[in-house]
Amino acid sequence: MQTSQNTIKLKDFRTEFKNWCQQNSEIVDVEFFGSAIDRPNEWVRGKSDIDVVVFGNNISGETKRLTHKLFWGLNQKYDLRLEDVAALHPLIFFIDSPHRQVLYALIKSGKFDSPEFRKLLKRILKNLPKDIIHNNYI
Repeated sequence: MQTSQNTIKLKDFRTEFKNWCQQNSEIVDVEFFGSAIDRPNEWVRGKSDIDVVVFGNNISGETKRLTHKLFWGLNQKYDLRLEDVAALHPLIFFIDSPHRQVLYALIKSGKFDSPEFRKLLKRILKNLPKDIIHNNYI
């Protein structure tokens, strides 16, 4: 896929995902980050992920399930091949409690952005099946 096509597909993915979320009363906001936002020209289909944070208050399991269904449906629609990505974390983070808000603030602060933390995370997650990571079971 050409770089300009990547950029267009990523933008369309984000727009459609965010529009759906804005219509859900349990979801307050959506934030995208990572290479899909910061460096879309370097994003590689099937190798790069899309990092999404969904903010809300006590988001129900049903809304989370529907959000995942939308995410993977849009992945298929735009042929992004996110299922092939060797992600070390869930692709959607739900920040819907005070504890998760604190954890998110720590992550955003960069305190976990170190080689030691990444090595530890890889060691913990390397043996988990992809579906556990992709479906936010951790």
